[in-house]
Amino acid sequence: MIKFCWVLGLTLSLLTDRSLIGQEQNFDLGEAALLDLRDRKTFDDDEFDQLGLRMGDRFLYDAQTIGFDKDGKRYIFQGDVVLIGGASIITADTIEIDYSKKELQARGHVIMLSRNQVFTGTKITMYWETSDFIIDDSVMVVNDGARAKQVIEQVLGVSPEESDFVAAKAQYLTSIESDKLELRQRVIETIQDEDDLSQEIVDDYALLLERQILAQANMNPSLAKKGEKKRRSYLKRRKYWEESRENEEGRELPQKYYLKITGRTIERKNDNDYFADDAIVTPCKCEDDETPAWGFRADHIEAQEEGYVDLYHPVLTIKGVPLLYIPFLKVPFKTQRQSGFLMPGFQTGDQKNGFVYTQPVYFNLGDDKDSTVTFDLYQKRGTRLGVEARYEIKEYSGFELNMETIRDRAWLQQTALREELLSYHRQNLSDIDNIENIANYGNACDTSTPDGIDTCLELVEDNLAAPSNTWRGKQEWNGRLFLSPELSLVSRGSLVSDHRYVEDLYLPEDYVAAFSTRAQANAFSTAKARLNYNHSDFFLGLGTSYGDNVLLENQFKGFQIPAHFKLNTRLFSINPQQYLGIPIYVDLEAESFLIDDNQGSLTNQDRDLETLGNGTWQRANLGLISPIVREGIVRVDHFSDLELRRITHEGLEQDSSTIESWRSGLTVNLPIDGMGPLPSIFQNDDEQTKYLHHIMNWSMTYSARPVVTRRGLYGSEDTNGTPLVYFASDRDFLTTDGRDVSSEDTMIPHQRVTLATTHRWKTFDRGWQVIPGKIPEVEENKEKIESLHEQAKRELLFSLDRRIGKDERIFKENDDGSIDWYINRYKLQDSNSIEPVNFSASMTFDFEQERLRQDQIQENKDLEQQASVASDELAEELRAQKVPYYSLPESWSGPYFSLGLNWAGYNLTTSVNYNIYKRTSTSTRFDLSLPPFWKTSLGLSYIFEKSPELEPTTGDLLFKQTKTTTMGISTGLIPYISTGINLVQRQVEGNDSQYGTSVNLSYTDDSGCWGLRFVREKDLNVDEANANYILQLSVIFLGNSRSGDLSPALEREIPRFTFTR
Repeated sequence: MIKFCWVLGLTLSLLTDRSLIGQEQNFDLGEAALLDLRDRKTFDDDEFDQLGLRMGDRFLYDAQTIGFDKDGKRYIFQGDVVLIGGASIITADTIEIDYSKKELQARGHVIMLSRNQVFTGTKITMYWETSDFIIDDSVMVVNDGARAKQVIEQVLGVSPEESDFVAAKAQYLTSIESDKLELRQRVIETIQDEDDLSQEIVDDYALLLERQILAQANMNPSLAKKGEKKRRSYLKRRKYWEESRENEEGRELPQKYYLKITGRTIERKNDNDYFADDAIVTPCKCEDDETPAWGFRADHIEAQEEGYVDLYHPVLTIKGVPLLYIPFLKVPFKTQRQSGFLMPGFQTGDQKNGFVYTQPVYFNLGDDKDSTVTFDLYQKRGTRLGVEARYEIKEYSGFELNMETIRDRAWLQQTALREELLSYHRQNLSDIDNIENIANYGNACDTSTPDGIDTCLELVEDNLAAPSNTWRGKQEWNGRLFLSPELSLVSRGSLVSDHRYVEDLYLPEDYVAAFSTRAQANAFSTAKARLNYNHSDFFLGLGTSYGDNVLLENQFKGFQIPAHFKLNTRLFSINPQQYLGIPIYVDLEAESFLIDDNQGSLTNQDRDLETLGNGTWQRANLGLISPIVREGIVRVDHFSDLELRRITHEGLEQDSSTIESWRSGLTVNLPIDGMGPLPSIFQNDDEQTKYLHHIMNWSMTYSARPVVTRRGLYGSEDTNGTPLVYFASDRDFLTTDGRDVSSEDTMIPHQRVTLATTHRWKTFDRGWQVIPGKIPEVEENKEKIESLHEQAKRELLFSLDRRIGKDERIFKENDDGSIDWYINRYKLQDSNSIEPVNFSASMTFDFEQERLRQDQIQENKDLEQQASVASDELAEELRAQKVPYYSLPESWSGPYFSLGLNWAGYNLTTSVNYNIYKRTSTSTRFDLSLPPFWKTSLGLSYIFEKSPELEPTTGDLLFKQTKTTTMGISTGLIPYISTGINLVQRQVEGNDSQYGTSVNLSYTDDSGCWGLRFVREKDLNVDEANANYILQLSVIFLGNSRSGDLSPALEREIPRFTFTR
C-alpha cells in the first residue's frame, strides 16, 4: 500500500499575492522544499481535516516551478519533479495535485517506486485517500533489486564515482582507527604512567585525529562539482528518504518472486488488486524494450499479492513467438502453498525413454498435509502416474508416501521376446535327434550327455525366465508417529516391481563424485517398521523387515524378517562403590527374529541348494562395564558379556540349535597431550606465538572369548563348504578377507590383543588480546579540550591500565542490554588453528588363531612325514590333505596405517592395509584434493588392491591386482555455466581396462527464468554405444523451479548367460 503524505507549508503562504487571486501563479523554486500542511494559512482546521491526511504526514517535493490556483486547491509541479514520502518515490515531468478531488496526476516519463515494486508509464492518476491508481502505457516490475537501486540512485543523485568514493572513504577511516588502536596498544605495552608519555606519540595520535576529522568532513567530489542548490537538494532528498524508510514498514513479497507485467494500462484498487489490459506477464528479467525469453500475452490480467494471477485468453510466447493458446489460466501469486499445476518438465536424448514430458499437479489439503500427482509421458514406454503424499501430524511426527506405476510398452515387448526365445531354445534342446542344433550349445554347457542337456536346459530357463509383472512401479515411504512421549512408530521402506525399473526409467543426477570412486548401488530394497518404547531405564522395540535381492532376472533371494523384537536396558549400577571401590554397570539385551526363508522365487539351480528353511533366531546378552582407573594419565576399563543364542530351523534334521559363549577383557588408554612453542624459525614478527599441539592416544585392548559351546546342526557346512547360518556372526571360523561383521562379535573363540595409536598435530597462534576500554563522552572533559593535542593526550592516557577510583565507573549498561567498558580487558586468544598432520595405526594378534595355525602346521608335517615313506599314489593323496601355507589361520591382523596431510588447502589422505603373511599390502589408497582456483575444484583418487589367489597345481600365491583411478573437476569459470567432469578407470589384472565418464553442463540464463542442462554418462560396465545422453530444460515461474525428475540409477555387474536366435 502506498501512502503519500501531502503537506503544503509555510513557504507557499509567504509567496501568495492577494492581488493575484483568480490567476495561476508560477514560481521558480530552484531547490527542494519541505512543506508542512499545518502551516499553510489558506487552509483552516476544517479544510485540513477534509483532506483525509494523517496528522504529521509529510512529503518532500523537488521541482523547477510550482503553480497553484487562487483557492489553493490545485498545485502543479513542473520540471524534473520528485516526490518522496511513505518509503515511496514518484518522478515525472509534471505532477498536479487536486485537493478537492484528492487526486494526484503525474505525466511524462513517470517512474514510481513503492515497496519492492517499480512502475513506469506515460501517465499516472492516483487517489491518495484510497491509494488507488491507474498507469497508462505501463510496466510493473516486482522484486528487481537492481532496478529499484537504479531508481533510488537516480533520484538521490548517487553516481558510480560517488559509490567508489564512499567505499574508499570508509576504508580510509577504518585504517585510521586501526592506526589509532595500534598507538594506544603501544602506550599500554611501553608506558607505566602519565610522565612516560612522549610528545612524539601524542603528535602522531593528534595527526591521526586531524586526518580523521578532515576525512569525515571531506565532501564527495562528484557531489561537490554540482551547484550549491543542486547539492543541497540531493542532500535533503537523501536525508528525507532515509527518514521515510525508517518510518514506513511496508509489506513486501519474498525477493525470490520476480515478476514483470507490461500492459496498455495497469490499475490498482483496494491497495492489493491489480488489473492490466493487453498485457504481457513474464518471470524473465529483461529491459523494457527487450522481448522476454518467455511469457504469457493476455487480453486481461487480474492479480493479487498473496493471491492469484488470472490470465484471460493467454498465449504462451517464446521470444515473442506465440506457441500455445489457453482460454484461461490461473496461477498462485503467494508465498503460501497453493493447489494447482506446477511447472512442467521436459527431457530428451535418453535412448531408452525418448522424449519425456512431466506434468505435476499440487493439492494443498491443509496446513499439515498436501499431495502431488505427477503424469510422466514417455515417448517409448507410455504414461506413468505418480502420487506423493505428506502429512505432518505434529512436530517430529508425520509421514511421506510416494507411489508410481506404469504399464511399460518396452517392458512388455521384452517379456514377449523372452518368452519367444525360451520357447525356441526349449524346442531345440528337447529335440535330442537334432544333433546339429544341440551341438550349437556346446560352447556354453555340456551337451554330450542327457544329464548335460538337462543342465543346459535349466540354465536357459533361468536366464530367459520371463518376468511375471505386466505393471511396473515402486513404492517408497518414511514416517514417524509419536503415540506418546515415550512410544513411537517408525517405518521406512522401498519396494520395486523389478530391479530393472530404476535402471530403465531414471537417470543419475549426482555425477561428480569427484573425490572418490563411484559407489556401487545396492540392488536391494527393504521395508521396515518398528514400534519403539523409549523409557528412561530401558528400550523396547517390536519391528518387522521385508527385503528383496536381485538374482539375474528374478526378484527375490534370501530371507525375510516378519517380526523382530528387541529389549535393551540402560546402563545401571549393581555394586555400591563403597564395597569394592569401583562401580560396576550392567545392561541387558534381548532380541528375537522370526525368519521366512523365502525360497519360492529362486532360480532352478538355487532351489536345489540346502537351506535352513523358516525359523527363529533369539539372543540374550548380559553386559558389564567397570571403569577401574579413572584418574591419572592412564585409563583402564573392564568389560564382560555373557551371551546365549537359540535358533530354530525347519530345513535341518534337528529343529533347534544353541550357541553359548562369554567374553571378557580390558581396555587401557594412555592419552597424552604435548604442547609447546615452535622454534624461532617458524615464528612471525608479531606479538602472536606459534604453538604445536600434539594430541595422541595409545591403547591396548585385550579381549578373550575362551568358550563357545554349540549344540545342534546350525552352522554346519553345506555341500559347497558354506556354513548354513542366518547371520554372519554365527559362523564358526574367521574369513581373512571381506569380513561383513566385526571380529569381536563373531561367535568364535579368541584371545586377542589389539594395539592402536592415533596422533594429531595442530598448529595455532596464541597471544594476549587487549580489549581497550571505551573513552567516555563526558561533557566536562569536552569543555576542557582546547586542541587536538589535548584530545590525543587524554585518549592515550585513558588507554593505560590504571587504578580505578572508588567513584569511577567501570562500565555502563545501555538500554539495549549491551555494556560499555571503561577499562582495558585482556583475553588469551588462539587463532589460525590448522591440523596439518594426522596419523593412525593398529595391529591385532590372536593367540587362539596362532594355536590353530601351529596345530595345522604340525599336522602338515605329520602328513609330509607319512607321505615320505608311503607309495607314490598314497603320498599324493596325503600331500593333497595338507593345507597350503597361505591358507593357514592367520594370527596377525594388520598392520593398518592411515596418514592425512593438510596444508594451504591441499589435502592428501592415504591408507594402507598390510598382510605380514603374504608380505604385501592388500589395499592402498590415495586421495588428493587441491584448493579451488579460478572457481575450479579438482580431485584425484587412486586405489590399488591385491586379491590373493592360490594356484591350484603349484600352491603358489598369486595376486590379482585391481587399479582404480578417478579424476574429478568442477568449475564455474565460464559465466552462467557450471561444468562437472568425472573420469574413472578400473584395471583388473587379466581383464580389459574399463572406464567410465560423466559430463554435466548446466546453463542458467541471466534472465533467471530458464536454464539448460546437458548430461552424458557412461558407467564402467557399459559400452560406449550405450552411453546415456540427456538434454533437460528447466523453467522458473514465481519461484517455482521445475525440471526432469532424476534419481540415482542402479548400477550392477552381474554375469549373464544369454542366447541369441
